[in-house]
Parts: sequence; C-alpha cells; structure tokens
Amino acid sequence: MIIPININVLGTQVRIKMVTEEHIKSHDKDNPDGYYEGSQQCIFLSEKLDNENLRRVLLHELFHAYLTISGQTNYLKSNQEEALCFVMESWINLFRDSEFVEFMQDEYY
Repeated sequence: MIIPININVLGTQVRIKMVTEEHIKSHDKDNPDGYYEGSQQCIFLSEKLDNENLRRVLLHELFHAYLTISGQTNYLKSNQEEALCFVMESWINLFRDSEFVEFMQDEYY
C-alpha cells in the first residue's frame, strides 16, 4: 500500500514516516502501532502494520494531528483525546459499510 508522504491538516503539512516498532515503543509505550508528534508535525507508523491496520492507525493518528493543530487538545485530558480519536476512527469506518451508505442516500433522509 502506498501512503502519502505529507497530508494537509488545517493548512499544516503533516509528514508521515514509516519506522521500526522499536522506535515507536521508545516514544509511546502504550501503542506499538503509531503516534503523532506535534512538535515535529509528523505521524510515525510501524512498518510492521498490514494494509488494513495501516489505514486504521493512520486515520487514528490523523485525528490526533487534527485535535492538536486545531488547539482542541488544550481542553482534553489524554484519555478523553484517545477516546475521541477512537470514536472518530469508528465513525469513519461506519461509512465503509455499504448498507449504511445506502441508508444515508435514501430519499427519506
């Protein structure tokens, strides 16, 4: 799977780097899959992720980037931020469900 090198988040170029799992564990011991580093404006993703998990983790870390860049993390505790990113990741995955998409396109909506 080819992933972009940069993604524009609210006018800020956020870099995406594939790194070793050891690199990630040295920065975020709770999540061996990836993390967002606001001071570097960079998302670090484990090179061991398969395609499905790569998409999921990238999406999750993009939400962290969005919350940080928008300043919303100033109002959230870390567990609240993590929960919000998980909810948003799950919400986006809902749109991958064809039955939900058909329902949302229904004439009664």
